[in-house]
Amino acid sequence: MIQQAQSNQFNGPMVYVVDADEGVRRSTESLVESLGFGCDAYSSGEQYLEACETSGPVDRPACVVLGHLLAGSNGIELLRRIGESPCPPPVIARSGFFDLPLVVSFMEGVAVTVVEDPVSPSQLGLAIHEAIEADRKQVEMVTRLDRLRNAVALLSEREKAVIEKISEGLLNRSIARVLKVSERTIEGDRAKIIKKLGAVSSSDAIAKYAQYRVLNELIWRNGSGAHGLISGRHKPLRAESKDSADTAAR
Repeated sequence: MIQQAQSNQFNGPMVYVVDADEGVRRSTESLVESLGFGCDAYSSGEQYLEACETSGPVDRPACVVLGHLLAGSNGIELLRRIGESPCPPPVIARSGFFDLPLVVSFMEGVAVTVVEDPVSPSQLGLAIHEAIEADRKQVEMVTRLDRLRNAVALLSEREKAVIEKISEGLLNRSIARVLKVSERTIEGDRAKIIKKLGAVSSSDAIAKYAQYRVLNELIWRNGSGAHGLISGRHKPLRAESKDSADTAAR
């Protein structure tokens, strides 16, 4: 049974621990909470994936810590699914339980940190901090791009052509000649572009449009795809553990 845990109400960064060893799960949860981050733990890759499929969007930094995964398709499928997800969170993989070439082959386009076992709490804590900070930057970048995309989407086809020409350094008269419209029309388009992009001037509009193009290119290079926005990223819900169910039954 999938249920939403209280930790999902935590508004800060989240760490998702996937480990078949109950003792390791609990110790990792304690470590994560001592770092000031929220934590949800899962006993299997299937449990984590099921939780991801039933959750809503998340707009906060996160990372996944992979440990004692069950042998076979469980670990392979989990790696594949994380790698295919939009804006995949950074992953920390414990080397004692993974075939490193397998990790690399399934995690292209995903930030992966491999920690060697036995790993000390301080080492794992540092890896988690670095992963969260890396994801924070990704979240900020993609959120900013999302806002810029929404603004650019408001532009008409001619207005997009106008901002492109303005970005190339053309003056109104030259743009009017290229687009075969009057100079007054271009002046009107400039005013609309400034308003729709939430800019305060033509130079500000050019800067915002340039930022949109750069961020869009970065997202593509990072493998997130055209729709790799925060709206496409999901947070898992904590799955009720067997131990919890047994305790409740007693």
